[in-house]
Amino acid sequence: MARYGGEEFVVILSHTCSEEASQVAKRLCDKVRSLNIPHESSSFGYVTISMGVVCQVPSSDETPEKLILKADNALYSAKHQGRNQFIIA
Repeated sequence: MARYGGEEFVVILSHTCSEEASQVAKRLCDKVRSLNIPHESSSFGYVTISMGVVCQVPSSDETPEKLILKADNALYSAKHQGRNQFIIA
């Protein structure tokens, strides 16, 4: 895990299929939600996370920048669809 931006983090899961990545993303969402950290500006009233998930078999066609862009687009889809969730690109 690494901080990628102000409020954005990147997690790389090696040898992980989309089903396993979905399970990890769901656990992360559930864990953050269960902390019940107050967030007055949130419609939920507490801190939640939204995620964009990309699963990719390594290839010369997919650069790290392209993977980040796909994940970022999925992240914004998750935010536009109500937050507190993950979307797989």
